[in-house]
Amino acid sequence: HGAEIIDYKIILVDQERVYTLASTLKDFDETLQAKMNAAIDEDGDGDITLEEMKKAMQREEIQEAVQNICDDRDAELIERLQPRAHLVLDAASFPNPRLLSHFFGGLSGGIDLALAVRARNDKGFSDWCVPLDGLCTPSTVPEKCLPLVLLEATPTTFLCQYRLPFNSGELITSMEFLWCRVVGAMERHLALGGQVEFGRDEKADQDGQGTWELPVPGPEIALPGCLGGPGEGMIFGLQPGTEYDVQVRAVNMKGSGEYSQKVRMISLAGKPDRPLNLRHANKTSSARPPAVQQMLGGAAASGSRQGTLHWFRLACTVAAGAACSPHGLLLPHGPTPRARGCVRGRRRQVRAGQASAAAVANTGHRRLLPSAAMSPLPPHAE
Repeated sequence: HGAEIIDYKIILVDQERVYTLASTLKDFDETLQAKMNAAIDEDGDGDITLEEMKKAMQREEIQEAVQNICDDRDAELIERLQPRAHLVLDAASFPNPRLLSHFFGGLSGGIDLALAVRARNDKGFSDWCVPLDGLCTPSTVPEKCLPLVLLEATPTTFLCQYRLPFNSGELITSMEFLWCRVVGAMERHLALGGQVEFGRDEKADQDGQGTWELPVPGPEIALPGCLGGPGEGMIFGLQPGTEYDVQVRAVNMKGSGEYSQKVRMISLAGKPDRPLNLRHANKTSSARPPAVQQMLGGAAASGSRQGTLHWFRLACTVAAGAACSPHGLLLPHGPTPRARGCVRGRRRQVRAGQASAAAVANTGHRRLLPSAAMSPLPPHAE
């Protein structure tokens, strides 16, 4: 109409707003025109005369009032529609003014869309065009999942909760999980000088993956930009007291979506492994507790045969003729024949409890008080 177009305003909506866009824009245009007429109509008769239009075009306060009305109505429209995209394109940015095009990126798959445009020149805005609806993006893989939530942990399993993402036009059929071992009790055990059983391969279970099939009926389907219903799944084959990084992704007929962010989970502690390196001790070892060395009175040097015999004689004497009391352990001064037999290598079973108190009283004894190295033996001890 004789003035160059300055820019174009575009609104792109999705979901249920596609079906209400036409009626919403029609109501917007009618309300906006009524408010603009009220600002221009100075006499308030509801009829805009040519003289009033000329004054409105010349007086800045009227033009400012009309501009404020347009800005307020635009803000109300955006709040009401919640468009997927709302932008203003400069007319000078198009290489060909007769071929106007724009690329919309970042859209989800499998959603319905509708589009509307209006133009502006220095005289004002046009009405909104008839919306272009019936648009739908092609279906694709599901959107990215939220991180898993740990519901329950045992030494070898995790019970996790997931939320369905938007399926991008194809129903989600399963959820794939991935776990990676970070550090655990075995690393701490080895760092402290511990050992593991020969041939045990601790690197066999450093990571793993699996699938949770969705039940029928499954969790509630997610809308675009929203989350669906929750579901649960178990992860097996873990190690006790170990930290894992766990991720999940959704799968539909188009493929697998993007993995969620990693979340750190820790399994509960478990029972210990069986002891290792059990072997027969060297009977000629000279290692003796301090209390035993005191009982021997330092009669023999450490490691000598005589000192070893004294050690065996003392042990056999305790087994053969010792008597227990609440105040200590009574030991004979010298080894008995049975004790000497034990030293020579004969295997005999003797019972200290068979010696009566009178028999013990008729022999020479010395009292050995209890110590941290040797506790009093009970009367029935062998």
